[in-house]
Amino acid sequence: MSAPETDLTLSRVRRVAFISIAAWFALDAVGHSQPRLERPPAVVVSPRSPLTQPIADSLASRGVQVVPTPERSAGLTPEALARSVGADAAVRVDVERSRRAGHQARLRVIDRDGAVRFDGRVPISGERPTGDESKSLADLATLALTTPVESRRTPAPSPGPPGVAGAPQVAAREVEADAPPRANVLPDPDALRLIRLWAAPTLTWRSQGISTPAPRPGLDVTTGSPYVGFVAGAESFPLPGEVGRWLGFGLSYSYAPLTIRDTASGTESRASDHRLRADLLGRLPSGPWGRFTASLGVAYSGFLTSGDLPAVTSVHVGPRLGVGWETSLIGPIGIGASFGVRPWSYVGSDLRRVYGETASSVGIDASVGLDGPLPLAGVRWQVQYGYLRYEDSLGGPAARTVQAEGSHQLGIGLVYRR
Repeated sequence: MSAPETDLTLSRVRRVAFISIAAWFALDAVGHSQPRLERPPAVVVSPRSPLTQPIADSLASRGVQVVPTPERSAGLTPEALARSVGADAAVRVDVERSRRAGHQARLRVIDRDGAVRFDGRVPISGERPTGDESKSLADLATLALTTPVESRRTPAPSPGPPGVAGAPQVAAREVEADAPPRANVLPDPDALRLIRLWAAPTLTWRSQGISTPAPRPGLDVTTGSPYVGFVAGAESFPLPGEVGRWLGFGLSYSYAPLTIRDTASGTESRASDHRLRADLLGRLPSGPWGRFTASLGVAYSGFLTSGDLPAVTSVHVGPRLGVGWETSLIGPIGIGASFGVRPWSYVGSDLRRVYGETASSVGIDASVGLDGPLPLAGVRWQVQYGYLRYEDSLGGPAARTVQAEGSHQLGIGLVYRR
């Protein structure tokens, strides 16, 4: 591929990726608009124990003011506890167990006046909620705290006939009264939709090796030291109703400019690495080992060269099947991993023109990462390493050429979740 064609392809890929991610975020933000209170609610979480600390941390990450629980709070009712520390409401969590239902976390949100904003039971995997289960409980509590209480108007007693002695001479008026919320009813799952955005500078290094039958020489190209690029992406579960809790969409793009070197001659040249992925996501229920997510989508990988070296521009586009996993590691520190298979890919014309038609093309990718809290609502730090590899078989049986390429990527950045 010539230099003008490479620059044109690079420009198109970057433009499509940026516009897609920006449009996705804008549409999701519109769908997630919800009424908010004039100020964040202040709550106290009880009982004071390691069981409730992750829930308190998750509430704080969602912008809720968490008031420290006093040492001597045993025996106080939730509303009395809220009043004693000047909080708007109390969030109480108790773990219950039965033979039929197993472990359940009973979540109660009661305001300082004794009104029950939420009282329900959520199945959990053990004697203590996992990190993901604590986040789900915090989602429910936040929803109960930030959803405005419906109001109704009731007319005051009408005044007596004018001019009658002893009749109360007051003007007719309407008195606004709060409608008591229903207890033991889970909130609308449509309000538990999730959006997650991430962005990070990256270090990328990669290699390309081509084995050809004699007497044709092979090829071995590498970047040597890593080069700085970036990665950005979004995951969203915007669909309404129960489906929106489990079915979502994902989009990610990464780019890195590279300098590649022919190991045989030592000659260097410019190149670039591109990755673009669009996925349909399915979240599975949390279990004792954390939460799993299955994905089905389309993946693009482009290793675009300038043509100054024997290295050949390598482009792959095809379906991808993947699975992701995440759980809490230590306290608020989370760990996650993913694995994907690309069983078949369309190989770009540059490779096919030089080495023949594609007999097979298989790719795999894997990643592992850590994340933790920051003093910003909904924002966490993240460190992630990813690996991508393709193997292609080109040409006929008598002149079989094998092309193998690998790409490593290390990113340190931010994740926003709500």
